[in-house]
Amino acid sequence: MKDTRNCFWLFSAKSVLTIYLAIVFLSGLVGCACVLEPFKKIAGTSTKEIERGRDQAVAKIFDYDYATLYTKTKEAIARIGAYVYSRNEKKSLIAVYVSDKDTTPVGIFITKIDDLHAGLEITSPSTFAKEYIASKLFAEITMPGSTQIKEKLK
Repeated sequence: MKDTRNCFWLFSAKSVLTIYLAIVFLSGLVGCACVLEPFKKIAGTSTKEIERGRDQAVAKIFDYDYATLYTKTKEAIARIGAYVYSRNEKKSLIAVYVSDKDTTPVGIFITKIDDLHAGLEITSPSTFAKEYIASKLFAEITMPGSTQIKEKLK
């Protein structure tokens, strides 16, 4: 009769080693979007669709420098009730859902024009979501609180 206690220990050690190596391997790939993109798509946090639609974005230039516009954009996103699900500083992208209940993805790209001007580009696979978020954001950044006042007047 074969002693199974030693085999069990060997199996457990192999399993632990395999898991450890998988974690080390995957942690080295964190920066590789091509490997992680399928997982992001499953989790609903992929930004590929909104990045592809950037050429059809709704855009506006503001009389703010990049840092000021970035701050005002973050504040406006919170005021209009959009839900931030991803940020990518390298791409100057803030990815949001229209709301915590409507998970239509919308991309907000912030671009530096010059030292005194920066622009926003709003993109989405949904024309309605793109135009809705663009109108709300542009109004909030231009006149903070304006969309909230309009909503109360209705």
